Amino acid sequence: MIAICSLVFTGTMAQKPLTGSESTTPVPSSKIRCATTEGIQKRLKTDPVYYAAYQKKLKDFQHSKVSALSLTPTTAKLTSTITVPVVIHIVLPNPQVVTDADVQYFIERLNIDFSGLNPDSTNAIPFYGVRGHSLIRFALAKRDPNGKPTIGIVRRASATTIGFDEPQAIKDASSGGSDPWPYKEYYNIWVGESTSGLLGIAPEIGPGTSKSDGVCINYAAFSNNNCYTDPTFSMARTAVHEIGHNFGLYHIFEGGCGNEDFKQITSPDISLPAELLSPADDTPAQSEQTLTCPTGVASNGCTTPAPFGKMYQNFMDYTQDACYSMFTNGQVERMHYVLENFRSGYLTSKALIPVTAPATLDVSVFESVSPGGGEVIGCTPFTYPSNLLCSGNFTPKFRVRNFGTTTVTSLIVGYRLNDGNPVTQNVTVNLPPNATTVVSFPIIPVSSGDNQFKFFTSSPNGQEDLVKSNDTLITTLTISTPTISPINEGFESSFPPKGWTLSNPDNGITWQKINIGKNSTASTYINNFKYSSNDQRDELYTPIFQYSKVDSLKLSFDLSAAVYSDPNTRTTPLDTLEILVTNDCGHSFTSVYKKWGAALQTLGQPAQPYTDEFFPESQSQWRTEQVDLTRFKDNGSIIVAFRNITNWENNIFIDNVQLRTRVLPPALKEKGYLVLPTLNNGLFGLWIYENYKDLRYTSVYNSSGQLVWKKEFSGNTDAYIPVNLQGKPAGVYFVKWGFTGENRIFTERIIIKNE
Repeated sequence: MIAICSLVFTGTMAQKPLTGSESTTPVPSSKIRCATTEGIQKRLKTDPVYYAAYQKKLKDFQHSKVSALSLTPTTAKLTSTITVPVVIHIVLPNPQVVTDADVQYFIERLNIDFSGLNPDSTNAIPFYGVRGHSLIRFALAKRDPNGKPTIGIVRRASATTIGFDEPQAIKDASSGGSDPWPYKEYYNIWVGESTSGLLGIAPEIGPGTSKSDGVCINYAAFSNNNCYTDPTFSMARTAVHEIGHNFGLYHIFEGGCGNEDFKQITSPDISLPAELLSPADDTPAQSEQTLTCPTGVASNGCTTPAPFGKMYQNFMDYTQDACYSMFTNGQVERMHYVLENFRSGYLTSKALIPVTAPATLDVSVFESVSPGGGEVIGCTPFTYPSNLLCSGNFTPKFRVRNFGTTTVTSLIVGYRLNDGNPVTQNVTVNLPPNATTVVSFPIIPVSSGDNQFKFFTSSPNGQEDLVKSNDTLITTLTISTPTISPINEGFESSFPPKGWTLSNPDNGITWQKINIGKNSTASTYINNFKYSSNDQRDELYTPIFQYSKVDSLKLSFDLSAAVYSDPNTRTTPLDTLEILVTNDCGHSFTSVYKKWGAALQTLGQPAQPYTDEFFPESQSQWRTEQVDLTRFKDNGSIIVAFRNITNWENNIFIDNVQLRTRVLPPALKEKGYLVLPTLNNGLFGLWIYENYKDLRYTSVYNSSGQLVWKKEFSGNTDAYIPVNLQGKPAGVYFVKWGFTGENRIFTERIIIKNE
């Protein structure tokens, strides 16, 4: 079986490294070096077809051990370097944290380590006899799948993280990640965050599928940027290790002293020849992984010692970056074979061929920073929304890139707002080829509605820009438009509805429209079932609702929700729906509603876990919620926010949002009570103003003094009480009110007129 990586699972998602035998400083306990074999183990337990194929591959390996004496390792076919086109997908809340320079450092480190020309190889002199020199090199793609120019870097602002197995959400745009480019022409690498401390993972020992191929690397182990990199893992060697897996290599400690690190690859439907299994094995056995950075000869921990100890310098151990330094000849032969036979699309890919020859002067408006983007100042990341709740002041910013071959030192940059007059400024820059910088403009006022910015550049180095097609970029800043009409939203048309605003800080799963509703064809929902995060907050804001001289303010909406875990748990964090109100354009919020678990779910009692993905199937799975916002009646305007706090539970649906005011009759406010209408057909209402909790009873008598209707209360009445006397004879009736306290009995006359 596949050896388990350096993890022991205890409790819910708890991991900790095993203790190494070395006395030097171990890998920090918060870091997990690799989870490739864990992911494969999980698939072996859940996929019978995969398991059966793996058993066949184990037999191949055992047979190769028996036949090892009659088999000769393959002779290398590659005679010159092969450059693999790479696309780096950076998926972080602010992906600008990982700079272009960091990516270039990463590529350079891959190439020097795969070549075997890394100068720190002197720590493995005893193993120079088997030291391998790969002909595999890496370069960022220059042409995207649509034939357009690219820098080989994709940035996605999202909090989607790296997981412990496939499918990886970070590889799926619909889950907040970034979709892979065609895997037969490009090698995809994802850079992101892991909340568990995992440093890296590959999908297979060997190539993955069109959706899974490519490795995931924790950005803390990606480069050498001291703003975010862990110095223990700052030489990009986590990626060297994981790419080794993806090109057919096992951990060097696979099988312990049984030395099984040259087994058959795990990729379905493809296999290595027997000559690249046991006969190619040139690594010494070792009992367990190395979690430190040893020096000199380190015991392999086996009954039969290795002459030079264990090969802790090998990229496929768990050594810290500073002690990694080599692949073996056998490992290189396996990787070469995988490239030639299972990744041969790289050999004919056009991804490294520029679309056109670069111009000498070509500066592009590369992307908007503010609105809708981000930047890093020093080591501090900043993100800027593309939607604002209220009008006010705003700072436009955009990023320029030098696609030319000449260093640019001066530039004209500018923008037009809503087709107004251009605002320009001359800027002094230092832009070598392919470099970027952010240009910023003075603060300006912006108004409600859609504000269209047209950013542009011109005159690099005081000369004509030779590529005009990338000199402009149009983006929109949307600011909520106030409304004085009652809000009645059923989410039947566009989403978000006109005037509504979304806050999606992680750029992952958020509120969206779905064609399921309460007595309607649509609603809004958030897919917490697939939202594999904790405590991420996504908000849906109503337009600014303006009003004056009102007596009450009420919010109602239809809710449908389920809970994956025990709804009554007190130990597991659950999804939460919270409603907040702001009357100062989002500077402060007041929570007016907050439910989770049993109080939130709408599937009936007793509350039970619902472990399938929830979609309401009947009207009975909806509940109408009422929230009294009258405390805000004197503020003049409010915005209501529907906040989802995910904890990876189940889906929440909202429909038929109504936000209404009410102005009461002056007579009601003057007297404190009122009957309306006084002339009626037997249907009328009793209104109480402010002191309605003091009402103890109300009764109705006919003109003969006979009691025809009565209702008693003990502080549990509402401000409005409906009365139905239809069927009673026409005539004069008297309504009597009895409040707490002496002499607090009042009478009103009404007339019932039967039609």
